[in-house]
Amino acid sequence: SLFLFSKFVRDKKVRIGVLIGLAVLGIFVLFYRFEALKDLSTGFGIFKEAPIQETQPSSFNDLWKAFSISLFLIPLFFLRFYPNRTSISDFLVLGLILPSLYMIKTWTRFLFIGSMAIALMAGIGVVELYEILKPQLNERK
Repeated sequence: SLFLFSKFVRDKKVRIGVLIGLAVLGIFVLFYRFEALKDLSTGFGIFKEAPIQETQPSSFNDLWKAFSISLFLIPLFFLRFYPNRTSISDFLVLGLILPSLYMIKTWTRFLFIGSMAIALMAGIGVVELYEILKPQLNERK
């Protein structure tokens, strides 16, 4: 039927819209008709119950217990992105940091995995702050 439909309708946007509509309709019919697929969509009943504490989003209390003062050193990391100081390695580190921060936000279980990103951000931030303040500290000597 899609082949015949494509012969009569030449507009590509209309064809794509009809295809997406039929796909969504087909998925709804499959879930309505077959009970086993309903269990599959809920993770075989795993996600019907209240979630355990580890699968809750991280609260500020969880973050404070895990990282304490390092949380306040994180903004210093962005001192690294002055136009003259950026390098390829900064973006590689961002490739580790961004997914780790997302994981920390999503589940409390990932606080340990994301701790490396927090430590990197805090450590690099402190070093960058030192590099900025070093000329002023040398003047005082």
